[in-house]
Amino acid sequence: MRVKNWSILYTLGYGIVAIGERVFYKKVQVVGLENIPKDKPIIFASNHQNAFMDPVLIAVHLTKPTYYLVRADVFKKPLVAKIFDSINMMPVYRERDGVNTKEANIGVFNRCYDILKENRPIIIFPEGNHGRLKTLRPLKKGFARIAAGAEEKHGKEIDVQIVPVGLNYSDHYNMGAELLINFKEPIRTNDYLTELENPVQINALKGKLHQEMSDAIIDIQSKEYYHTIHEMMMMFEQELASPEASLHDKFLKQKAFIAKAEDYLAKHPDELLEKEMIAFKEQVYNNGLRYWLFASAKHKTLFSVVGLILFAPIHLYGVINNYLPYRIPAWFAETKMKDPQFQSSMKMAMGVVLFFLFWLLQSLVVSIFTEGLVWYYLLSLPLSAWLSYHYWVRWLKTRGQLRYKKMVKSQSSKLLKMKKSYNKFKQLFIAINQ
Repeated sequence: MRVKNWSILYTLGYGIVAIGERVFYKKVQVVGLENIPKDKPIIFASNHQNAFMDPVLIAVHLTKPTYYLVRADVFKKPLVAKIFDSINMMPVYRERDGVNTKEANIGVFNRCYDILKENRPIIIFPEGNHGRLKTLRPLKKGFARIAAGAEEKHGKEIDVQIVPVGLNYSDHYNMGAELLINFKEPIRTNDYLTELENPVQINALKGKLHQEMSDAIIDIQSKEYYHTIHEMMMMFEQELASPEASLHDKFLKQKAFIAKAEDYLAKHPDELLEKEMIAFKEQVYNNGLRYWLFASAKHKTLFSVVGLILFAPIHLYGVINNYLPYRIPAWFAETKMKDPQFQSSMKMAMGVVLFFLFWLLQSLVVSIFTEGLVWYYLLSLPLSAWLSYHYWVRWLKTRGQLRYKKMVKSQSSKLLKMKKSYNKFKQLFIAINQ
């Protein structure tokens, strides 16, 4: 059943993602929506770092039902294929599937041509696969074939537009992360492609799209110093941009730092630097610490400890009423999903559904055994879940501060070694920004 191309499952999924995005992410900012052309066939070309989360987070900010291409191997089971088709997913074959991709994709590409003719947007991931590193990988030419093919079949007057999209996650896996979605200005296919299989024209379009996508994301191209640059960017996040800065302003500061860091390290090579950074990160995390703890000589914990004690009953109430719908999606994603990149989308989707079902069921039970309290109880559930989550975040931070203070007091040799490394990277950060 479809109403103006909105199927029941697509509409339900759209609602789940719209709610889940606001709950799962601490802060979301979308920039460049004004760049999306009106009444034009559009191919949204995005980087791909977070598996199924990527297309749905783009689609939920668009006003039209959106189609997107996904790897063909997930369509093997007929029932799964039928469900995926109902939410506008289309299979695309890759070279790793062991087939002639040009022939295998004829059917789905023809469908894409017709979808574009109807001014329906399509999401494509030109990198061809997903990866967690914050770097733009080489682009495949499938997006160009679809754009040129649509104009060859239906005429150049349909004027296919390619809109580069940048997805920037502060954390790919866990709740409470930040997300910036960056829509860039459209690229007109007609400005680059006049022939379907012209390699010079295709490479020119690929080059333009690669540059625009790179501008839209955190793109660390240095393979020799990737972890050094990435971890310094996290380590000195507040030095780059104030906590009050918008996600886009923070993004621009990080982009500027990456450019400076890559230039500086190319001119001042250090063969041991990358290994030192990886070792430092492992030491910090293995000792239950975080980078921000090293920024202060002392950490005051009295106020936090008192607050944790006073609010413990509220946290306990929140845990009792919300633990299962929170824990079940996390358990399922972390134990059943082989690819970690699929975990966040599973946590978000299952979480929205299970919280709704559990809250409804719990409220029905309360209504049976009480009179007039069920509405107060129902209102307390989302509030207690929110308070309990922030209580847990505060507990983790306070525990880290107490552990750090204990290591300082005992003059831990491990901490002294980590401080030495931190100070070295601090000096490097200062030198890069001079």
